[in-house]
Amino acid sequence: MEIEIDYKGKKEKVVLKTLSWGENNDCVRAGIKGKDVDFVLQQEHRLVKSIAKAPFEVTMETLRELPANIGDKLFNAMQKLNQLEEDVAKNLNSPSEVKEPLMEKK
Repeated sequence: MEIEIDYKGKKEKVVLKTLSWGENNDCVRAGIKGKDVDFVLQQEHRLVKSIAKAPFEVTMETLRELPANIGDKLFNAMQKLNQLEEDVAKNLNSPSEVKEPLMEKK
């Protein structure tokens, strides 16, 4: 997905990619500290891993320094690219707890 942003007075493009299952799990794991879960940190990791090309160095620090409107635009695009399928999302209480099997019973 290509997103146009106003960066340092110029129109620039940022390319975002869909995360693999393993990449997404790495991001979830990065936000788990003992029994605590830092959802903001997980989302920041997801955004860093989703950006394939940008007019800036893609690090947690540079993303945090972006103007809020640019950060929000990139975050919303990343969320759209990496959203769960509706039937999967309905069955999840938490990232690791499934209420009922998602596969058909034979």
